[in-house]
Amino acid sequence: MYAAYEYHHNTNLSLQHDHNQQLSSSSEIEAEIYNAAPVGNDSNARSSRGNENSRHRSQGHNGSASRRNAPSQSHTPSAEERARAGVGSNGVVSWDVLEITGGVRNMSRSLFAMTHLGALYMANNQISRIPAGIARLRNLTILDLSNNRLRVLPPEIGVLLQLKHLYLQQNFLRTLPFEIGRLYKLSTLALDGNPLLNEIFEVYQEYGLEKFLVFLLEQLNFDSPPPPNRTMVTSSEDSTFSPYHEGRLRITVLCYNVLCGQYCSRAQYGYCPQWALEWDYRRKGIMTEINRHNSDLICLQEVETEQYYSFFVPKLRQHGIEGCFVPKSRAKTMHNLERSHVDGCAIFYNTAKFEFIEDYSIEFSHLAMSYAHSDGCVSEASENMLNRVMPKDNVGLVALLRIKNSSGPSTDHPAENGTEENGEKKTQDQYILVVNVHVHWDPEYCDVKLIQCIMLSSRLRDIANNVSKRYYGLTTPDPTKVPIIFTGDMNSLPDSGVLEFFLKGEIPYTHKDFRGIQYKPCIARYSAVDKDLDYISHGLQMGNPYQNVPLHHTNYTLDFKGVIDYILYSRAHFNCLGVLNALSKDWLEDSRIVGFPHPHIPSDHIPIVAEFELVSGSKVTSTTRTNDQQCTPERNHGFSGFRNGFDIIRSPSKTVVQNGQAH
Repeated sequence: MYAAYEYHHNTNLSLQHDHNQQLSSSSEIEAEIYNAAPVGNDSNARSSRGNENSRHRSQGHNGSASRRNAPSQSHTPSAEERARAGVGSNGVVSWDVLEITGGVRNMSRSLFAMTHLGALYMANNQISRIPAGIARLRNLTILDLSNNRLRVLPPEIGVLLQLKHLYLQQNFLRTLPFEIGRLYKLSTLALDGNPLLNEIFEVYQEYGLEKFLVFLLEQLNFDSPPPPNRTMVTSSEDSTFSPYHEGRLRITVLCYNVLCGQYCSRAQYGYCPQWALEWDYRRKGIMTEINRHNSDLICLQEVETEQYYSFFVPKLRQHGIEGCFVPKSRAKTMHNLERSHVDGCAIFYNTAKFEFIEDYSIEFSHLAMSYAHSDGCVSEASENMLNRVMPKDNVGLVALLRIKNSSGPSTDHPAENGTEENGEKKTQDQYILVVNVHVHWDPEYCDVKLIQCIMLSSRLRDIANNVSKRYYGLTTPDPTKVPIIFTGDMNSLPDSGVLEFFLKGEIPYTHKDFRGIQYKPCIARYSAVDKDLDYISHGLQMGNPYQNVPLHHTNYTLDFKGVIDYILYSRAHFNCLGVLNALSKDWLEDSRIVGFPHPHIPSDHIPIVAEFELVSGSKVTSTTRTNDQQCTPERNHGFSGFRNGFDIIRSPSKTVVQNGQAH
């Protein structure tokens, strides 16, 4: 709705009903609302104001300081505005557009409490200063300050990142704050009638709006200090974590979405300067972040295929780290050059502690097709699988690793583990399954996210069954006998069906995240329990190390801030020793960080880290990297060449690289 106020006295604006009574709440203000339509986010819906020149929207320039002193004009709602008017069922008119006229000189703090405003019209007044409190009106898409007496704008205007139309014509502005460059959604920036400095005016005229905003952003001095180092929260600070027991294997796990260069554009992250979006810049910070935590298992999402082979593998190999990788399913349909830019999931492991045995790719589009054609899947459920789940080409990766230097049983013949030979008890190797997944992103497809995780858990259970039989020599396969570390960008909040399923071990078919869509006939047979029950189960007994350590976010952008990245673990096999704490909220606020990437933060995600000790099975001899393998901040960020083109990924969907060879 549209609210308008006219003041015929040159008084300070205090949002008054009369000149003595201040309006202290929006309900009081609503008494002044015209019975007019909301103008929403479209500046073209505004009514005429009398003098046409006073609201001219061209991007012209007047080099002199001359200006019109237009008379105050009251706002008369147009026919279109009246036609769009409406009153709620409770009789209260809602509104998000406000116009104030009448020679107002100052802006009251009361105005900045109206954080719901989507449009603010304050043209034809006598305002000479915009307070920093304007930063609170972060929902504004239209701001009209034309025909006032402004000489400067506050840098805080740069946090109004939803702005699409900014009208500043007919003021006394000679320069603009570089922070305006952050307003990447602007489609209108009206500056005519201002005595702008020539250097600003020339850039504006020559480049046009989009490049002008880029120019301003590039000039902005990102002189904020880097964020404070994040530290591990351990048993000394939180009793929910266990102290380390001497002799047990310690494993540090890192999960990190590194933001593929193909997705990192100004259109998506226009609040970040272009130089800080470039992959050559960001990859240095990403590698420094990875190295800082000295992790034994490194699980990365959105790794571009080319960068996996040309950057991550050689850089991490310097520290005794090897890896395996699977690109998204679409890579199979592409030529080598196109395929090189497809992103996927990578698992890296410390070779001092682990030996690679094999890996398993999880392609959800293929699994969806298989589920849709499984026995008992009726046509409706089958169509849902084919139409909603199959088109999403997200992938997961599972790596089977053998723990080195085990003091427990060991054998070269897995099926004979635990048996006696020549009267001596054979030793048994210890193994671990490491999972990395990137789940579909769209919140409108929460059912697809849940189905992807159900398919993943079923496949993981099959793999664990096979490992328990083949490598542990169990006659009856048991997936709970195999240690599991599970990581991923789940694109799901902590209260989602995805997390409920993993942490509770089951989820009812009536859960809201299924969206009432029929899937049961296609997925019930893959439950760990009776398929006729009203819920589906995975039976893997997973825990969340961050359960009692609040993370405010793992993904931090203009439009979304929340926890969507996770590390989970099989509770029967691991004690959690600690987790990496949250990024400093004070730093975010003090530095006015509106979103990542940022010159100090190379991805739109931050890494999460957890440390575990293995409690099941045999005692393990402590192993650490040698001094020359310790991860240290990257010094040489170049790379001399590319690994034999892309011949190594011509056929397989997954590739493991060990000792310089692809398998």
